[in-house]
Amino acid sequence: MPDYRGNYQLSSAARSASGTCAVSFDEERLVLAPETGAGLAVDLGDIDSFTPGDWELSVRLYSGTMLKLLRFGKAFPNLQRELMDAWRQRMTKCLLLGDLKELARLDGFAQLESSELRFSSPAEIRLYETNLAVLPVSAPAVQWRLAEVDFSDFDEETCTFGLRSGQERLLLTRLARRTAEFRETYRHTTDELTRRTADLVRRLFPFLDPGAVRETAALMREGRSAAVSRLSAIDPRIIASLETNSVDSRMKPYFERLSGLAMPGGVFTGFKLIRPEEEEYGSPGTGEADGEADGEPIADQGGGTPGDSGDVELEDVLNWYFFVPRSRSHPDRPANLVAWEATNRGGRATYFFRLVPETDAGLLADPAKATAAIEDGIRMINKALLVLNFRREPIYLPSATIESNVRYYRYAIACRRIPALRRLRESFVCRILHTSVEAWEGKVAAVPEVKD
Repeated sequence: MPDYRGNYQLSSAARSASGTCAVSFDEERLVLAPETGAGLAVDLGDIDSFTPGDWELSVRLYSGTMLKLLRFGKAFPNLQRELMDAWRQRMTKCLLLGDLKELARLDGFAQLESSELRFSSPAEIRLYETNLAVLPVSAPAVQWRLAEVDFSDFDEETCTFGLRSGQERLLLTRLARRTAEFRETYRHTTDELTRRTADLVRRLFPFLDPGAVRETAALMREGRSAAVSRLSAIDPRIIASLETNSVDSRMKPYFERLSGLAMPGGVFTGFKLIRPEEEEYGSPGTGEADGEADGEPIADQGGGTPGDSGDVELEDVLNWYFFVPRSRSHPDRPANLVAWEATNRGGRATYFFRLVPETDAGLLADPAKATAAIEDGIRMINKALLVLNFRREPIYLPSATIESNVRYYRYAIACRRIPALRRLRESFVCRILHTSVEAWEGKVAAVPEVKD
C-alpha cells in the first residue's frame, strides 16, 4: 500500500478541515490519516471525479464532499498516477466488468450525450469482449454493452469514433497513434459477436434458409430479448425448435405454466453466450438463500437435460424467457407484471417485475400504446440483467444490506452509477423459488398486480 505525506483540505456541507496528513490506498480504498483529528477512509468506487491542478489533485466524492491533496513534493506525480490507476481498476469492478477479458486499453478523450449524463473529459477507454468502459477524469465512469450499440462510425477527417445506442451518443477522440489499432480491435470484436450469433442461429434452426438466418440473427442479437411472435413470423418452426433446445426438462413445468398465463404476443426470449472467464468468475446464482453463494460459476450444474430429444450442441449458452401475464380483472389487457425465467443452466426461481411505474400503468390499458410500453419495459429489465451478468442477489437484497455489507457494497456503487440497475431494483416485485410445482403455482397466483 503506497504511503505519501503532504497536506489536505476537506470540505463538505457539514464541516471542513485541513492540515498535514499521510495518504495511503490499495485496490479498494483510500485512507487519509491527519496528524490531528479523525481519519478518513473511502471506497475508491465512491470517487466521482478528479480535477488535476498544478501539483495538487482535487477529488470529488459521490456525496459531494471535496478532498484536495497538495504539497506532496516530488512524490506528487507518483501519488496522482497510482491513485488514479487504482481508482480505474476499482471502478471496472464496480461497473461489474471485473470478470471479463480485457482486449484493449488506451487514453483519449470522451464525450457522452444521454438523458442521464453528459460529459466531455480526458478518459481511459477499455474494450472487453462484450463491453466498453469509459473512465473519464472529470466525470463518473460508464460502461456500454457492445450488443446494445445500434450504430458505429469513424470520421476520417476528425479521427472521431462514434457509437450510438438508442438516444445515447458516445464520441471517442484523441486516441493518437492507437486510433487504427482500436478501430480494428473493436471491429474484430463486434464481428466475432455477430458471427457467433449467426452460427448459433444456424445450428439451432437448420431448416432456415440464409435470408431467414440473417433475419433471425438480427432479431436475436446476443443479449437482447425478441418477441416470440416475431420469430414465429419468420418461420413457425422456430418456436418448437427453440423450446426443445433451450428449456431444460426440469424447467419444463414452470415454462409451460407461465406460457399459459401469458398474453398473446407476451412471450419474449433471449440468450447470452457464456465465455470461459464467465464460467470461472461469473454468477447467475440466485443467492445464498437458495443454497448457492453469489460468485458461483455461471454454468451452474443444477439444471436438467436440455431438450428430451436430439440435443443441439449449444456451446456455452444461457437462455431465458419473459412472460407478460393477462390482467386478472381485464383478461384482454396485459397486467403490469412480467415474469423472468432462466430456462437452462440451473435456474432456481421465477422473478417478477413491474413493466412500467404504477403512474404509467394506463399505457397498458391503451391498445395503441401497450405494445411499445411492454417492449420498453422488457428492454430495460433485460439490459439491467445483462449489466449484472445475471447475478440475482443485487436484484432482491434490501438496500440496507447492500449499503452495509462489505461483500455487496460494489453493487451499491453500481446502483448509483447505472440507471438501468436502479430502475430494475425499483421495479422488482418478488421471486418465487422452485421448491415444487404445486407450491410455486400457489405463490404465482398470489402475486399482486398493483402495489398496495
